[in-house]
Amino acid sequence: MAILLVEDDQDLTDVLAYLLRREGHEVHIAYDGATAVKMWRETDPQLILLDIDLPRMNGWEVCERVREGSGTPIVMLTGADGDESIVKGLELGADDYLTKPFSPKQLLARVRAVLRRTGSNGAQAPDQLLSVSDLTLDAKWRRVRRREEEISLTKLEFQLLHELALHAGQVLTYRYITDRVWGYQGHDDAGLIKGHIRNLRSKLGGAPDGGLYIETVHGTGYIFRT
Repeated sequence: MAILLVEDDQDLTDVLAYLLRREGHEVHIAYDGATAVKMWRETDPQLILLDIDLPRMNGWEVCERVREGSGTPIVMLTGADGDESIVKGLELGADDYLTKPFSPKQLLARVRAVLRRTGSNGAQAPDQLLSVSDLTLDAKWRRVRRREEEISLTKLEFQLLHELALHAGQVLTYRYITDRVWGYQGHDDAGLIKGHIRNLRSKLGGAPDGGLYIETVHGTGYIFRT
């Protein structure tokens, strides 16, 4: 698998590139944002590991450029402790994030999960339509329609919505969603899920805190309203 690693810290880049190549991945490296966008277009990677604090175009701008023309999975590498930085990345279309410092084991687990999820979807998606409320989800082509209107979602947003709609009326816990959608078994990341739920609600037409279709079960998870 081809991975684009975007990080301006050369020492960290050398370590990460070594770990990824040891796993059998082809690694392309960019040390600034402008080069990252150019290399993304030239190499068409299966995954982008993207630092936020970059010269010549920050990670948020890079993420925005990529999302204008591609659903390539993006994992943000952030040194920021605050939720604001993480939420901004998720709102721009990032799939996941890792907060520095992170362990090699943690990085490789995330990479494996993302590639496993994105690599299997196209071949194994069921050839069927799912209709819930006034939404129709086409799992084969990952399309969502509300009555006659098509709603544009990223691959991950579609997976999240499909999982919720498939279990409409049932409460899905944070851990269950993290396991089923992101593939991180035994892991519970409410902040990550909340960021994507916020984006989904916005695209589906619900208020960020209320949600026309997706209801928050405080401290537990979410339920798709029937």
